[in-house]
Amino acid sequence: MSDFIIENGILKKYTGFGGEVVIPDGVTAIGDYAFLRCSSLTVVHIPDGVTSIGVHAFGGCKNLTEVTLPGSMALLGDSAFAGCKSLTQITLPDGVSIGNHTFSNCQNLKLALPDTVTDIGGSAFYACRSMADSQGFVIVRNVLYSYHGLSDTVVIPDSVTSISDHAFYECMQLKRITIPGSVASIDRGAFSSCRYLTDVIMSDGVTSIGEGAFEWCVRLTSVTIPDSVTHIGARAFSDCKKLTGITLSGRIDSIGNGAFAGCAQLSDFCASAKDSIHGDTFGSALPDGLTGQVDTLYPVMNYGAVKKYLLNPQIWPRLSPELQCRIFMEQQSKSMGPAYQKCVTDPEALSGQILSRLTAKASVKDCGAAAAFIVLFAEKVSAERLTKLYHALKPLKNAVKALKTIESDPILSDIFGTAQEIDTKLSPSEQKLAEILRQRKLSVRELEPRLKTLYGIAPADLPAVKTITQTDAPPSVLLFLLIAHETLKTRSSGQADVVPAYEQPGICPDAAALATGLDADSLQNALRTLADRNLGTSGRSKKMFLAYPICRYADEALMTELTKRAPSWRSSVSGNDAPPLATFRKANAYSNTRAAMLFADKYQELERYASIRHADADTIRDQLLSDVGLDAHGGKAYDLGNQTVVARLQTDLSFLIELPTGKTAKSLPKKNADPDKYAAANVDFSEMKKNVKKIAKNRIAILFGDFLSGRGRSAASWQTAYLNNVLLRSVASLLVWSQGGHTFIITERGPVTVTGDAYTISDAPHIVVAHPMEMTPEEVTAWQKYFTASGLKQPFEQIWEPVIDSAIVTKDRYKDCRIPYYRFTGQEKRGITVKSLNIYEGIDFVLRGCITSIERLDFQSFPVSPNDCFEVQSFAFAEYTRQVHHLVAYLDRVTIYDRIRKDDADIARYLPRFTLAQITEFIRIAAESGSINTMAVLLEYKNNTFADFDPMEEFSLDL
Repeated sequence: MSDFIIENGILKKYTGFGGEVVIPDGVTAIGDYAFLRCSSLTVVHIPDGVTSIGVHAFGGCKNLTEVTLPGSMALLGDSAFAGCKSLTQITLPDGVSIGNHTFSNCQNLKLALPDTVTDIGGSAFYACRSMADSQGFVIVRNVLYSYHGLSDTVVIPDSVTSISDHAFYECMQLKRITIPGSVASIDRGAFSSCRYLTDVIMSDGVTSIGEGAFEWCVRLTSVTIPDSVTHIGARAFSDCKKLTGITLSGRIDSIGNGAFAGCAQLSDFCASAKDSIHGDTFGSALPDGLTGQVDTLYPVMNYGAVKKYLLNPQIWPRLSPELQCRIFMEQQSKSMGPAYQKCVTDPEALSGQILSRLTAKASVKDCGAAAAFIVLFAEKVSAERLTKLYHALKPLKNAVKALKTIESDPILSDIFGTAQEIDTKLSPSEQKLAEILRQRKLSVRELEPRLKTLYGIAPADLPAVKTITQTDAPPSVLLFLLIAHETLKTRSSGQADVVPAYEQPGICPDAAALATGLDADSLQNALRTLADRNLGTSGRSKKMFLAYPICRYADEALMTELTKRAPSWRSSVSGNDAPPLATFRKANAYSNTRAAMLFADKYQELERYASIRHADADTIRDQLLSDVGLDAHGGKAYDLGNQTVVARLQTDLSFLIELPTGKTAKSLPKKNADPDKYAAANVDFSEMKKNVKKIAKNRIAILFGDFLSGRGRSAASWQTAYLNNVLLRSVASLLVWSQGGHTFIITERGPVTVTGDAYTISDAPHIVVAHPMEMTPEEVTAWQKYFTASGLKQPFEQIWEPVIDSAIVTKDRYKDCRIPYYRFTGQEKRGITVKSLNIYEGIDFVLRGCITSIERLDFQSFPVSPNDCFEVQSFAFAEYTRQVHHLVAYLDRVTIYDRIRKDDADIARYLPRFTLAQITEFIRIAAESGSINTMAVLLEYKNNTFADFDPMEEFSLDL
């Protein structure tokens, strides 16, 4: 039983040594990958009651020769026995279902299927050579699974109704194939990479040609697709480099992406089905030989194909002027505008064609196309021609909508000489926008494609916004606000990123002027809607760049929401560098809110946040972030109408309310208070407490980082932060500081040494967070007694950090110690980074400053379970720094938990490494685990070693 990991009846993993294996009774299913690549396995007996075998369960067991399946078996999963090259015999029970690739590459398998087996997946018997008939075919239930003959000319038997996935894959000798009418489907990759195949005779009766069916058949020259075919899969004929002709029937319902991609020699493509050619039919470009057939192909091209293949600077000039005009008038969409601007090299000539079509009978679509031309080519066509087009549209009854489009454009209204007349028809918001756009030399129509280019969304995706008069603001107003500050920057790799064009934080004057006309709450709600729909989307979606404008306009409340939500956008692979979170972190720097500052501080990006504002991070932290409105004595007065009370900050960073009577309370007294004043005071007090907690947490995280790195600050800077700011002084008073080897702490009397004497801060050297490894043992003990006697909890276990001699830290220090996965995760502040990759690549551990080899002991599943254990097989370091020392102390601490839970009395020899705080924690763990022996050892050690210490339940703050 110890060879099997079984959970709820499912055999998750086999951990034994192979050979002949009998699976225990009680197992109901064999899980995915349970015996994967177990090369020592030879025979398997599966008991009655097992109903399924999972994906790749026995995959790659190359020495497995015999398998006994019970009558209860109902499902053999995908690739369950794939690559079992030695497997010769297996008896299948009645009614079993066989998945995709189940017996793929079982080269010696001979198999008889019961009549009841009807569900067989693709490639189930691919490369099962021993199952081939005299002609080399592996045919099961009228499906041809693979071919192993030597002939270069193959005629598929009439009994075959389907050609399975990859049946002839890389069949190098094959030159000619005849497919009879009995075959209804040619499945995925059936003839892929048959590089010498030149002739394909496909009889009427085939209805489907699967994905990649003839991919990389590089010598195939022509194919006639029978009328019976209704579907051609993705990449079906891709990279058939010598294919010159294709004939398609009128019954084609769908053609997959890239079906004829890379077919550069195509010169004859007969397609009669409407819209059968789409934007990915030919891959990246229309084959050069087909340009002469554009008049025939255009009617069967859908919108995407027209945009990709015809609106191409190399193809468009070859089209006749009449066809150019027809395409422009018939194929209009907002996303096509930029494509027309690139490919139309003679817009003046095209305008003449369009003008001739603006007769009294011109349709709404014709009028719209003419208006689109005016907007798109306003800067490339003469003002005279634009004006002619405008006046040709004006009297037409079907041009009302088209005229509205161009008349709302401030640039065009100047050209037409109708600016004053048109502006009177616009709302105040539209008038203000028109004024801004004239100054920027932009048209309204240009805003829409820019929105798509920057963020991948359409104007129709934007939420509604109200003006200050509670009327609907024009969509173009929010559209402008979203594109007002950002631009595109292309990397050397060719990938485009959105970056700020307006480098200052907040919003530009134009945007500010426009935003003043909007209802503030309505704007924030619209931004919240955009954030809910678009931020945090997986991968590198353009939508994530909306973080830039959202952060610029978001108020304190919305930024607080977003900064709380943003950490959930990290990924298991990229962590905090996952594109959605990384982009938000950059955008956050342009928000002038406290929430943004706190977020930047949390992610160690305050330096960048400060530099954008021409300041430094310490100034931002000490002055802006840490100001919560307290006076020099840590108090804030509140007038409640019937009395004035003072909220006073305490040493543990909580607040007490001081009443005029001399008494104290934990909350503001409501009795007899003025309702309005009390409500306002209560909101302010609650917000202040939240801010104090946030600021303290951020500052403690920074100080903990300084504790590990040894980073210091100049005496002047340190005094400004920790003596002059009451909140930071409260945090700093809970730590021991060091200057030039002298340690001190902040008290109400000012800085004092461990002996209680006043300490005078000199101008140099820098002041650092003290570390026990840089003190004498007597000094460490004295400071520990100071904190316990004063009942003070530290922000982190600074003075309780055990001092460990580097000489005893050997490579095998943690060998044979089981460490749960959760002890490594979430420990970035300690210097531990974990990247969980995938089932094949495993897990990447980085311990800052250390050289380690960490191996997984428990391999039950992927992703890793928090309780799965690992072993630090070797541990080394180049230099014994504070950071390395801390990691040694941490690993020492986490490896002892297993000993406590095992009730190992030998724990006594490890205890001198640990402090009172840690011994106290170990006692709690022993009590919870019921470890009587270790409990006795721990209590005795505590009483003997720390007898003169005052008792404390906890040694660090819980904020």
